[in-house]
Amino acid sequence: MTVEIVGQQLRIRVANPKRFITSSFRTHDVGVRGRLHRIAGKLRSSGEWKTQAWRLNLNDYSSFWEAYDDILTLYGFRKEIGKTKLKKARALSHRWFKNKYGRVEKYKQYQCG
Repeated sequence: MTVEIVGQQLRIRVANPKRFITSSFRTHDVGVRGRLHRIAGKLRSSGEWKTQAWRLNLNDYSSFWEAYDDILTLYGFRKEIGKTKLKKARALSHRWFKNKYGRVEKYKQYQCG
């Protein structure tokens, strides 16, 4: 399965779309509305609902680090997705922001206080 940027969306495929009933796909918002989506569908073999892909709309983020926070949210699903795909997602989104803005700002750690 692939990790790819299509237009302004980063898609992390978890399962082959051919394993699902075509008309069964549903999109679920996770976290902030419209940014991170879980795409689920019914399996052809059992009719059970499974995650087919995760999708981030990169244009909704003002910086790489906001997108990176949502990629870190996906680390809770790393058994399903796989560490390699998450690392590739981070690298692709970093490249996308670098191409869009010409640079990626350094991470700033804020102190409460």
